[in-house]
Amino acid sequence: MDSSFHKRIEYYLEFARKHPHHFANNLGSVKIVFDPQKIYAAEQASLLRNQALGLPLEGSHVGIISEDPWVTVIRDAVEFSDGDIRLHTRTMNRNNEGVAVLPIFENKIILIRHFRHALRKSILEIPRGAIDDMATIEQTARQELLEEIGGVAGELVPLGFIYGTTNLFANGSYLFFTKLTSLGSPQLDEGVEAIERYSVKEFESLLLASEIQETHTISAFCQARLRGLV
Repeated sequence: MDSSFHKRIEYYLEFARKHPHHFANNLGSVKIVFDPQKIYAAEQASLLRNQALGLPLEGSHVGIISEDPWVTVIRDAVEFSDGDIRLHTRTMNRNNEGVAVLPIFENKIILIRHFRHALRKSILEIPRGAIDDMATIEQTARQELLEEIGGVAGELVPLGFIYGTTNLFANGSYLFFTKLTSLGSPQLDEGVEAIERYSVKEFESLLLASEIQETHTISAFCQARLRGLV
C-alpha cells in the first residue's frame, strides 16, 4: 500500500462520513468495507481479474472515481453474505433526488421528445430534473415544466417516489400529476426537440408498442391511471 492508495482511501472515507445515508451498513446483507487492509486485498483480487480482461489498473481502484457538477461516481469494496469481497461501482446525483411530472393540457397528455446523450437518440418522456439545494420538491417540479415546455402547472398531485437503475444509480425521483394552465415552447438548448400531445388511448397504444420506454414516464402514467386521474 503506497501513499497514493492511502490518500485515495482517506478522501473516500471522508466522503463517506459526509454522506452517511449512502454508506449505511445497518440494513441488508451486502456491507460496505471500510477497513483499508480489506479494501487493498479486494483491489488486488480485482486487479488480477481485470488484467486477464485487458482492462486498466485504475478499474480496480476503490474510491471517488469521478466528480463533476452533476454526478459523483464511486467504487466500493462490498462484502456479500458468503463473505466474498468484491468491487462495485455506483453513481450519485450531486443535486439530491429528482422530480418528474405527468402534465395534461386540453385533455391531452403532454410528452417531450428529448435527445438523451447517454442513449444517443431521442425518446418520448415527461419533463423531469434534479432538485436544487435551494428549492423545494414542488418548486422544482413547477420550474422543470416552465423550463422544458413553457408550461404553467396547476395543482401538483403527488404520485409517489421511484428508483430507476437500482444496480447503478443511488437516487430516485418524486412523481407528480398536474393539469397545465398554459403551454409554451420546447427547451431547445437542453435537447428538448419537440412537445407532443397524446390522448390516453394513444399513449397506451404507444406503450404497448414499446414506443414509450422511459421509466419515469411509464411509472407516472401507471400511478395516475390507478388513481383515476387519466
